[in-house]
Amino acid sequence: MLITYDENGNYGHPDHIQANRIALAAADSTGIPDKLYYMTIPREAALEMFEAMKAQDPEFDFEPPDDFGTPMAEITAAVDVSGYTRRKAKALQAHGSQSDGAAFLSMPEPVQDMVFGTEFFIRHRNRVTTAPDHETDLFAGLR
Repeated sequence: MLITYDENGNYGHPDHIQANRIALAAADSTGIPDKLYYMTIPREAALEMFEAMKAQDPEFDFEPPDDFGTPMAEITAAVDVSGYTRRKAKALQAHGSQSDGAAFLSMPEPVQDMVFGTEFFIRHRNRVTTAPDHETDLFAGLR
């Protein structure tokens, strides 16, 4: 299994776009993996979250681009990672280029739990016939 960003790098981030290109080239040249996913964010939930953050913090001025995230109808997997939200927040805080995301990192813990508690994916390639249409376990069919 391989997980990478989508062709747009989720929101146009050039490093993420390049990571997608490299991951796809590696998958194409090796003939593996059996499952390839794009990580994503549900567009509807992201827009709702941004509106709530604007209401809470008048200085929050992030405007997501029109292609930010993925419509929920296109998402094929949702994995509960709620047991790891604190670790995820700490990792983001330690990531130097995320300093412009301070509003996300200063959210109250219950909001962080809601925002970071589920990881969403689009199954881009699948050679596993037993994988369900909507997954909660990315390793389904590989074990």
